[in-house]
Amino acid sequence: MKLNISSFKELKIAGVPFFQIALGIIAVVLVLLIIPQTMNMAKVSAQINEKKKILSGLDQGIKNYTALELEYESLNNAYKDFMKRLPLQKEFPVFLELLSKLARKNGVKIIAMEPQKVVDDPALFFVKIPVLIDAYAGYHKLGRFINELEYSQKFMKIDKIRIINADVGSQKQQVFFAVHAFCLKDSMNEANLR
Repeated sequence: MKLNISSFKELKIAGVPFFQIALGIIAVVLVLLIIPQTMNMAKVSAQINEKKKILSGLDQGIKNYTALELEYESLNNAYKDFMKRLPLQKEFPVFLELLSKLARKNGVKIIAMEPQKVVDDPALFFVKIPVLIDAYAGYHKLGRFINELEYSQKFMKIDKIRIINADVGSQKQQVFFAVHAFCLKDSMNEANLR
């Protein structure tokens, strides 16, 4: 018996042409194989896009690393400079010595220095210590003294300046003012802050 394609077209199984059954079986097998792979490819594609975003962010971070490192170094140096300007509260006598030294240097004669009660805000890491000063000085010498206080290496603030003329024709005036020194609290751990 000789078989050819036309004889397959005429072959029927349960009244359905064999050719149609074969095509149906091939279609079902292809669908069963292709659909899961297509769904898997969609998942993989989504994961690839997510990984690309992460890699893009990392790449941008690597490109910015040098700039961020320089910014960190600058901020760290500014922080260290700031902390040097804040003495520990127990070092307050050094601040009083600084006041006396600057006064002598600028020709201001200090009659009295009276440290006041420490102003301690629990929310802050520093305290403010007001010092009332009674002194004699000429205007120019007083101006230089106040200028040096405000630009010194320690944080302080001048407040409530009152000038009283001594004698008519006198080159010196009596001066009353408050200097507020800012110091780290004694409770702060020096190693953690420096």
